[in-house]
Amino acid sequence: MIRKCVTKLLAALALTTPLIAAGAPAQAQGSSYQDGVTFGVGQLRIFQASSPQDCIASCQQDRRCRAWTFQRAQYDSAGRNICHLHRGVFERSANPCCISGVINFRDQGYPGPGPGPGPGPYPGQRWQSTLQDGVTFGTGNYRYFDIPGQSSGECQAACGADPNCRAWTYQRVEYNSRGVPVCHLHRFIGERTPSPCCVSGVVRRW
Repeated sequence: MIRKCVTKLLAALALTTPLIAAGAPAQAQGSSYQDGVTFGVGQLRIFQASSPQDCIASCQQDRRCRAWTFQRAQYDSAGRNICHLHRGVFERSANPCCISGVINFRDQGYPGPGPGPGPGPYPGQRWQSTLQDGVTFGTGNYRYFDIPGQSSGECQAACGADPNCRAWTYQRVEYNSRGVPVCHLHRFIGERTPSPCCVSGVVRRW
């Protein structure tokens, strides 16, 4: 009787194990895997990658990396697959552009208050910024100006380099009648409105 029970139990396990294994993508080994989610622009490193697995492997090899975002080529102006590596998850948005994940046992928590005191992503940098795609803080109440590139990172960097700037909004070129992207810098956040026009962020300094 006992032998028959054990045999039936092993048979049941054999049938269910493939189903359990099939629930997670093969490329998600050692990491969570969320299709249609972005954690924003990488605070740690950004580089061209061929697959989400490249992103996961690079994050696993860097002990500073806690999370990753793989951006599909059709959502990059140059048609490249891009990998964003993150020190933590400080922003999370639904977006078909991307696949994101958190490396197992390195989760810093979500959403958290954003980056705190400590080394920045670049040597000597004493600030970091959140990033919220599809959000505008309105017209810059401090100053605003045209930027030559197509990247919100230039606006973020301008705010980070200015000690009077607390937040920023990058207005995409297709939402500006003059045909150029605009960077809005803010001393304070007077409004916060969902809009596909923009990418916004709050700078934290230490």
